[in-house]
Amino acid sequence: MSLAGTIVQPMPLSYVVSDAEQLVRVVASGSVTSDDLPRMTSSLIADSNILPGTRFLVEAANVDPDLTFTDLRNAAVALRSLNEKSVADMAIVTDTTHLYALAQVFAVLAPASTVAIKVFRNGDEAMAWLESQRTAS
Repeated sequence: MSLAGTIVQPMPLSYVVSDAEQLVRVVASGSVTSDDLPRMTSSLIADSNILPGTRFLVEAANVDPDLTFTDLRNAAVALRSLNEKSVADMAIVTDTTHLYALAQVFAVLAPASTVAIKVFRNGDEAMAWLESQRTAS
């Protein structure tokens, strides 16, 4: 995988853009708080390496979230800006029931006509779905 536009973010959220795969891989780990989400979404929205057709894979393992429904709603609303960049698909992979439920809430809160979000427990299934979305377009 050739990586371009590697962005260094303070943990617990970081991401890497892969031009070759048209993929942004977001990694969440540790304690994620309401302060982390706006910083991450601002960085993603401002990143010129995220081009039309780019897909997102969010990997959330070993995360201790301290987030409210308002935090999730605000992050979901920020997806409009990614949609304006022609980003269409986001797969979220979680390792616990709690994170899976939070990710499902995030997906439901996303405004209609923004980014298609699907939540998975398995990374291979998430990538297969992202690939199927790319070939369906």
